[in-house]
Amino acid sequence: MNFGLNSIVGFLLCVKCYLNVAQVTQTNPILTFGSQTPPDVAIPPVLQLKTGDDVRIPCNTTAAAGKVTITWTHETGVFPSNVQQIGVDLVIMNAARVDSGIYLCHVNNSAGVAYKLLQVIVGEAAITGATSLIQPKVSLPDHKTVLYGENVTLNCHVTGSPTPSVLWLFKDRLINDDHMKQEGNKLHMTNATLKEDGTLTCVAKSLAGEVRGHMNVYVVGIMPVIDYMSESAYALVGSSVTFRCQASGIPKPHLYWYFISVTGEVGIPESNYQISPDHTRLTIHSAHHSGTVWCIARNSYGANNAKSYLWTRLPDLIG
Repeated sequence: MNFGLNSIVGFLLCVKCYLNVAQVTQTNPILTFGSQTPPDVAIPPVLQLKTGDDVRIPCNTTAAAGKVTITWTHETGVFPSNVQQIGVDLVIMNAARVDSGIYLCHVNNSAGVAYKLLQVIVGEAAITGATSLIQPKVSLPDHKTVLYGENVTLNCHVTGSPTPSVLWLFKDRLINDDHMKQEGNKLHMTNATLKEDGTLTCVAKSLAGEVRGHMNVYVVGIMPVIDYMSESAYALVGSSVTFRCQASGIPKPHLYWYFISVTGEVGIPESNYQISPDHTRLTIHSAHHSGTVWCIARNSYGANNAKSYLWTRLPDLIG
């Protein structure tokens, strides 16, 4: 417990804070320097290989930009064993069917982010299997509101021939989040937090083309409400007194206690107070001064507070 006056002011003025943390997967970044222009990416949309082929695919960019990072990633987040990034190139040696899938080339600079997807198809059957080509189509809502802590499944409806591969991205990145997991066309979100607040992209890709659909996810909660605070109390100097506070909100708020005495002193000697494990009770073991007891409830969506007064008096003198 911190009884600093600055901390009190900080908690009392606390407003909604968001914690959106971008997910980044980087492999062998390439850095250059130059002018600040938005990046662009040029790679082939589809690459058809025969088993045993060796190939290098450069990730070309128009950005001669400030600080440029060029990164290849695989849809699973891990390259197959015979695939690697060398310089700006994606290198596949002795191609096998396991190398089939979607690869992403990301280009970052201070002016922005761009990415393109490459579908790699290995094997004669994959090359000749499609008898007709129908452009993929994607259908999904433009937004979804999710309650903090909620579990939800998002479905990307996709059509086309051949059957498109589907890849979900979060903030234009491969999903690398314990709370999100792709299963086919579906994306499962568990125990949503503010970290999952942002833009999801469903990419449908096949030999017939590529289509992207976007969904904005809003993770909402409820700022704390003080449900109960002990009434002001009178106590003899040297006696023990307990204050209780309960609050609700989504996510469950954390409680903090502060004491300001009438003499202007902030806090109580640590040896003289105890806070219960759930922070709902403050016990002052030996009251010495009158003052204000503050209970502050805080979560990711804001803060609220309540106060009571402690009045101390000397014992009555007899005789």
